[in-house]
Amino acid sequence: MVREKALEAGLLEAVRVPYELAQEVNKLWPTLERLARVCNLGTASDLQVGARCLETSVWGAYHNVIINLSSLKDELKKVELQMEIDASVKVAQDGLLRVLEALRERQSK
Repeated sequence: MVREKALEAGLLEAVRVPYELAQEVNKLWPTLERLARVCNLGTASDLQVGARCLETSVWGAYHNVIINLSSLKDELKKVELQMEIDASVKVAQDGLLRVLEALRERQSK
């Protein structure tokens, strides 16, 4: 029983780190979107690459969380964390689209 609790706690810690990374990365989308609306268009490709890298980092965190969730015994916690990391991916995808669209709008003028 003690061993199982320790394993569960370790798994939750293994989930916490990439989960928190995804949360921190997603805080950057409003800043990137503002930059996309005012940056020198000569740097647009740099901003596009940066935005894609941020989205990719959230996907990396997602896959890390999912791998560890598969071993978690607490089904309610597993479902809760799955929903939260899914939401994080959605935030990243939407953020990326907003940044790319803001740049596209400016480049088409």
